[in-house]
Amino acid sequence: MRDCAPFRRFGLMLLALLALAFATGARAAPDPAELRMEAYLLSGGSAADLCAQDGSDPAHAASCSLCHLIAASALPDGGPSLVTVELHVVATVLLPQLRRAAMRLRDPATPPTGPPAT
Repeated sequence: MRDCAPFRRFGLMLLALLALAFATGARAAPDPAELRMEAYLLSGGSAADLCAQDGSDPAHAASCSLCHLIAASALPDGGPSLVTVELHVVATVLLPQLRRAAMRLRDPATPPTGPPAT
């Protein structure tokens, strides 16, 4: 009879990792403009105080200075994510080193270290 303990351990570890991955979930980051609007509303302000027009009428948006100010206050993105930067480093630095190391053949007759010191 075979010992199935390593397979069970691997299966349980895989199940735990999948549960952790799906439990955290990928949530989209809120828009900075929405965060500022929410902060304004939580501090006691109301949307009617800012602009009396609720609809997205193009004529209103062209003449309302507050709508222009809100549209211009959108912040640029923060740049690439850390995952993107790490993948770039792996692709440009680590993978070429690993490939060069794999291409070098080692002679089994020579030891990996130098000759013994006498």
